[in-house]
Amino acid sequence: MSNRNRLYVFLIALILFSGIWIVNNYKPAIERITTSIVESSSEISRREDKDLVSIYTDIHHMSHNVVIADEKWGYRDLTLENIDKLYSELAGVEGQDAIKEELYEILERWKNGDFSRAHRDHNYVWRRLGGTVGRATGVNTRNLPDWAVH
Repeated sequence: MSNRNRLYVFLIALILFSGIWIVNNYKPAIERITTSIVESSSEISRREDKDLVSIYTDIHHMSHNVVIADEKWGYRDLTLENIDKLYSELAGVEGQDAIKEELYEILERWKNGDFSRAHRDHNYVWRRLGGTVGRATGVNTRNLPDWAVH
């Protein structure tokens, strides 16, 4: 075997053994980092209260009655009763004051028959839910509820 070939074999063996050494020695560190990321995600999920996510989802689905969007996934009747129910549920959510204030404003506008910003309201909760498809582009004024201000 020529010196050149020996050098190639040596370099390949060195790279292979180095890779094995790195994987074996850094595997615990990678596992710790991965575990930390998973725990952080769980902590964020707990902070982004399940009740709040449920309220986002209900507002999102109710908005589908009055918004224009290429795609709409999910539907809930847009009624004063459902708005009042969400208002009560929101009162039971701990913390998250800035988010709750925004949601109260949405529900209050809707309760008062103001759907002029319904597409923005939709997009706000849609983004909070991680939406990527179905961004609302306007309000379908033909589908407004009876109590809406025209």
